[in-house]
Amino acid sequence: GNLIPSTKRHIVNALFSYEFSPAARLFAEAKYANVKSYATNQPTFDFYNYLSADNPFMPDAVRAQVVPGGAAAAFEMDLPDGVLMNRDNFDLGVRGESIKRETIRTVLGLDGEINSHLKYEMSYTFGQTKVANRMIGNQLNDRFFNAIDVVKDGNGNPVCRITLEGASYQPYPSWNSNRQPTGALSFSPNECVPLNIFGDGSPSEAALNWVRVNTVDRSKLTQHVFNANLSGDLGQLFELPAGPVRFALGGEYRKEKSTARPDDLVSAGLTYTNQLVPENGKYDVWEAYGELYIPLIKDKPWAKELSVGGALRLSDYSSIGKTTTWKVNGLWAVNDGLSFRGTYSQAVRAPNIGELFAPSGQDFQRIDDPCATLNVGNGSSSR
Repeated sequence: GNLIPSTKRHIVNALFSYEFSPAARLFAEAKYANVKSYATNQPTFDFYNYLSADNPFMPDAVRAQVVPGGAAAAFEMDLPDGVLMNRDNFDLGVRGESIKRETIRTVLGLDGEINSHLKYEMSYTFGQTKVANRMIGNQLNDRFFNAIDVVKDGNGNPVCRITLEGASYQPYPSWNSNRQPTGALSFSPNECVPLNIFGDGSPSEAALNWVRVNTVDRSKLTQHVFNANLSGDLGQLFELPAGPVRFALGGEYRKEKSTARPDDLVSAGLTYTNQLVPENGKYDVWEAYGELYIPLIKDKPWAKELSVGGALRLSDYSSIGKTTTWKVNGLWAVNDGLSFRGTYSQAVRAPNIGELFAPSGQDFQRIDDPCATLNVGNGSSSR
C-alpha cells in the first residue's frame, strides 16, 4: 500500500460569454490543472537469492551451517556451496512515486434561441493530460545481483565477482520470479560496488547509490469533441392536456488518442518494478442521439404527474463498429412525497484505449492458499 501520501493541486478556470442577441451567444471556457502527488511504498523484497559461501560478508555462524555439496544436490545443477536468503530490504531505501499531472481543457461554442420553443447549441472541446510518473528508489537488477555476488581479491578486499571474471560472467540466479539478473549490463565490471546484505543497516552508502535509480514513465492523452444539438418542445404544433412534448436531438464526433512511454530502463526489464512496454492507441466515433418526454396526466387527485419518455443513441466507432443504446421510462408521481419510476434500457460500453491497444506486460501471479479459511471446505477430504 501507499504510506504518507501528499497531494498539491493548482487549478485555474476562465469563462467567457458574449450575447449578440437571444439568438446567438458566444461562449468559451479554459481550464488548467496542475496536480502533484507523492506517496511512499514498501521497500523492495527478495526471496531465495543465492549467496555462495566464499562471500566475505557472510557471518561465520551462517557459513558454519552450510552443508558441503548440499546446494548442487538440492538444485541438481553445478552450484558452489552457499545459502538462500529471503529479505525485506528496509535498509536499501524507501520506494516512492512522485507523479505530476497537467490537464488543459478548452471549449468554444455558440448557442441561442431559434424561437420560444426551440434552442440550439454547438461547441468544440479540446482536452489534454500529460502525466510524468517518477519512481523513487527503483533498483537496477543487474547491478543488485552482481553487487551481492562478492569475493575477496588478491589483497583480501571484498570485490564483486564480475570485477575479477569480466563482463561475460553471469551472477547466480534467484529462485524467485520477482526479478532476475538478466539483460544487458548497465555498467562496466570494474565499476561494481560490493553490497553487504547480511544484517540490517549493513549496506554502504556507496553501494546503495550504485544499485538505486530513479525512473520516469510518461503518458499523454488527447481528446477532440465536436457537438451540436437542438432542444425544445412541440408546443407550436400541438400541446397535450398535461403540457407540451419535449425533445432533444443532436450529433457528436469524438476523437481520442493515448500514448504511454515507460522509462527506457523499465521498458528493457532492467529494474525492480514490472517491465512495461510502450503503448499507443486511438479511435474516433460518430454519434447521433435523441430523447423524448411525453406528459400524459398532470395535477389530478391520484396523479400529480404521469409521463413516459425514451432515448436513443446510435454510435459508429472506428474500433468496434456500430452500437445502439436506448431506454424507455415512465414516471407516476402520486403526490410530492410519493412517486414510482421505471426504466427499461440497453447500454453499451465501448472498450477504452488501454483495453484495445495495451500490449502484454509483466504482472504478479496470485495463488490461492488451499488451507485458508475461505478454502477449507473446497476440494476433496484427502487433499
